[in-house]
Amino acid sequence: MKKLLTIFVCMAISSFMNQSKAQTIDSTDDSEEERTSSACGGTERWAEKVLTDALVSTVNFTPVNSTVAALVALSTPTPSSSMPRTAPVETTTYTITCHITTKKSETDADYHLVLSDGTHTLIGEIPNPVCSTAATSAHQAQYLAARNFIDAHISSGNIAPVNIPMVTVTGVAFIDPPHGQTGAAPNNLELHPILDIHFA
Repeated sequence: MKKLLTIFVCMAISSFMNQSKAQTIDSTDDSEEERTSSACGGTERWAEKVLTDALVSTVNFTPVNSTVAALVALSTPTPSSSMPRTAPVETTTYTITCHITTKKSETDADYHLVLSDGTHTLIGEIPNPVCSTAATSAHQAQYLAARNFIDAHISSGNIAPVNIPMVTVTGVAFIDPPHGQTGAAPNNLELHPILDIHFA
C-alpha cells in the first residue's frame, strides 16, 4: 500500500512540474511574439506607406517612367504626419533606374534604400510583409519579392556604400515629413512602398 501511495505521489509531482514548465514556455513564446510585434510596423501614415489606406483605390499602378532628378524636382505638398493621400503625387507609380548607395534596416522593420543617379538622391522603402497592416495589403507578395531581391544581393544589416549594378525600381510616390532621413530628397518625395526591384 505504501509503495502504491509513493508511486501516486511521484506521478502527481511529475505532472505538476510538466504543467508548470509548459506554462513557462508558453509565457516565453508570448513575450517574444509581443516584442517582435512592437518592433514591426510604423505609426505615422502607416496605412499610406503599405497601401491599405482609404484612398488606395485612387492610385494608378501603371508606372510612369521617370528619373531620380525628375522626381526630386517635382512640386510636392507641404508634408504632414496626418494628411490623407494627396493627388496627383501620391496617386502615381514611378519607375526609375538608379544606384542603391545605402541600405538600412529601420526600427519599423522597413528596408530603407538610398536611390541615386550620382548627383541626386531620394529614399525608397520596402515594408516588412509580416508586419501588422502590411500583412493585409494586396501588395504583400510584391514587398516580399522586393525584399528577397535585396537579401540576395546586399548583406544583412546597415550597408554603405552598397556595391551592386544599377537597378530599376518601381514604387508609389509618398511625401514624408523631414526628420533627418539618410538620402532624403529636398522635396520630401520617396518611393514608398517599392513594389518591384531588379537589375537594370
